Amino acid sequence: MDFLRKVEKSEAEVFNVPYTVYDKLGNDYTITLTFVKNEIGTDSVTGKPITQWFWYALPDDTRQGILNHEYNQEKGLNPTDPGAKVPDIDPATITPAQGIITFDEAGKPIDVEPDSVLLPDNKLSTDITVTPNAGTDAFDITLDFSNLTQFKADGSVKATDVNGYGPGKLVTFNI
Repeated sequence: MDFLRKVEKSEAEVFNVPYTVYDKLGNDYTITLTFVKNEIGTDSVTGKPITQWFWYALPDDTRQGILNHEYNQEKGLNPTDPGAKVPDIDPATITPAQGIITFDEAGKPIDVEPDSVLLPDNKLSTDITVTPNAGTDAFDITLDFSNLTQFKADGSVKATDVNGYGPGKLVTFNI
């Protein structure tokens, strides 16, 4: 029930990467992609070392709502009680987009689960669905992990190709 708090307080290597996505109306949403080092082992076929990272994606408002729920539970508070943090989202009602990335001994991704339906030829990508609170329909995003690498150093991940923009302003118009 308190999976976010456990991940954020664990001794495992954890990287949180926020990025902005846009719906068809230009509304922006911050999605946080979290990577958690999962296991180090050997490839059963090649015998070479591999590393797997668990990943999951949550919109920031959902992420905060789950943390608020866990806080309220620890304090014995209902969402309507004075001092309770809101929004309060029970994590049992949420299924985040999630999967596993496997890296070879050189730090290159060799497998991503689940496979992308939108880009089936790219075996290092996966899809997530963003469901806005209001205003527009749910929409899909493809995460392409093919350029992701793993090094023994401080980590950083950055979205490099975002297909969408926020709303703009019409400055002039002539006929």
